[in-house]
Amino acid sequence: MLNDSGSFSNSAMMSALIDNNNVLFHYEGAMEHRTIDVILKNAIKALDNSGIEKYLQKRAFRIIMESLENIQKHSDNAYGGHSYSEFSLMKNKKELIFKTSNTILNTDKKEIQAKIEEINRASGPTLKQMQEIKLTTGELTPKGGSGIGLINIAIRSNNKLDYKFETIDTKTSHFILQIKINI
Repeated sequence: MLNDSGSFSNSAMMSALIDNNNVLFHYEGAMEHRTIDVILKNAIKALDNSGIEKYLQKRAFRIIMESLENIQKHSDNAYGGHSYSEFSLMKNKKELIFKTSNTILNTDKKEIQAKIEEINRASGPTLKQMQEIKLTTGELTPKGGSGIGLINIAIRSNNKLDYKFETIDTKTSHFILQIKINI
């Protein structure tokens, strides 16, 4: 929900994440091309300063880039004429954690849930097959993407995708996605 200052109040999930993890980078606001560039630069600095090995930084960078592009493409502006988005990069002793959130239409919830559940049921080789099919068919989604973003994220993270929806009103919800890389 939006508070008086125009931002969303923190969910219990975010509070628990912050309490148990070192927040390396956090952004809240509109997701535009120039914003993505700034977030990527700051996230790279945060990863460099975190002491994480370079090969993990490369995987993390690709997940960050894909996540931010997904937010930009799939956020809905129905709530008060604007879209709210959030990106957090956190680290604990065992993993890097990426938390993204954006506003979506309630009518899109079932489709998003079905896609993520299908991805989470798939093994590594099946995910690669799903990726190959998406790449070879060349079909575009109504929003101009190939529908491969979440598949790529799951392949690069090598973990299941955690998600939830928080209802804002009768038309919109907040979609929260959490991605982890074991370190």
